[in-house]
Amino acid sequence: MIPLRAWRLGESHHYSGMFAHGEGGSILFSCARCAVLGLFVFAPLVLGGCQPTEPKSNLTPTSTDTWGAFVKRVDSLSGPDLYYETQGQGSPMLFVHGFANNLSSWASIREPLSRHHQLWLLDLKGFGRSPKPDDDYYSVYDHAAQVIRFIRRHDLRRFTLVGHSMGGGVALAVTLYLLRREPERIAQLVLIDSAAYPQTLPIFLSLLQWPLLPDLIGPTLSKRWLVRMLLQRLYFNNALISDASVDALATAFAQPGADRALIRTGRQIRPQDHHKISSRYSEITLPTVIIWGQEDTIVPVAMGERLHRAIKGSGFFVLERCGHMPHMECPRRTVTTIENFLQQHETVGHDRSS
Repeated sequence: MIPLRAWRLGESHHYSGMFAHGEGGSILFSCARCAVLGLFVFAPLVLGGCQPTEPKSNLTPTSTDTWGAFVKRVDSLSGPDLYYETQGQGSPMLFVHGFANNLSSWASIREPLSRHHQLWLLDLKGFGRSPKPDDDYYSVYDHAAQVIRFIRRHDLRRFTLVGHSMGGGVALAVTLYLLRREPERIAQLVLIDSAAYPQTLPIFLSLLQWPLLPDLIGPTLSKRWLVRMLLQRLYFNNALISDASVDALATAFAQPGADRALIRTGRQIRPQDHHKISSRYSEITLPTVIIWGQEDTIVPVAMGERLHRAIKGSGFFVLERCGHMPHMECPRRTVTTIENFLQQHETVGHDRSS
């Protein structure tokens, strides 16, 4: 068992102002109004894995909002494959990004990890370069069904599954499914600031569900400005937000159908049986490492501690002075933690087979 401990590395905390200072109240009022409008429409981007404690009656209906419906959908699913990229050679690793993100979020850790592993990085349905069909199948279970279909299509075996934020919630559902039906496929699990349990719903996700508001206001706002503003809430040290990260996300959000996919995923981000499914995490017997940013204000560290207790034998590492995006904000420490975990368990596996 990997011990519960925190990494320590001194980093300065930098606050970036969200509003420009101008000469006159009208300029300040105009900037503030734009920021508020941005929060009404696009602040769900900061959500990561946040989910309401109770289901909302106005959520978009979906036939895949329970475990039973998910199991039925996995085998009946058809359609275009998800967009993906591969890199490196060695034992396979499959990466599942968080809400309102895409595979570009792994840019800072893919090169070092690809030196000893074959990376499979995918865009979830509706995000990045993956298809964005105009349907209602954007629940966490729908995304999990698509990932399982991807795994089968590419016949991935003995792979390490890596999930961040909402992608961690997707990874948990995929893991529970595979352990019961195709256990030979999945070998290890890495969870980064993962969605796992019901938690307080931020007001901006509630606002996302308002009819017509996103469609009316969204097109008038700069995607690049919004992405930077919202990344400032995901990072602890805003000085580490790169122009490349902002550009990659802004370009993705500008694609046709991206806004619609974002809204529908956000409205279905909590499974109807969330309490029931989260009680099953103790069934996970895979070698598992859980990585968390200590300064995460989206999914608090307490959620990681709870998940660590549920998955027996899991390792739990807290990265100090790091927010909700450790793989983007603190990539070196994130890579070191993952590599140490993989080397430890690959050695154990080799010794057992000798």
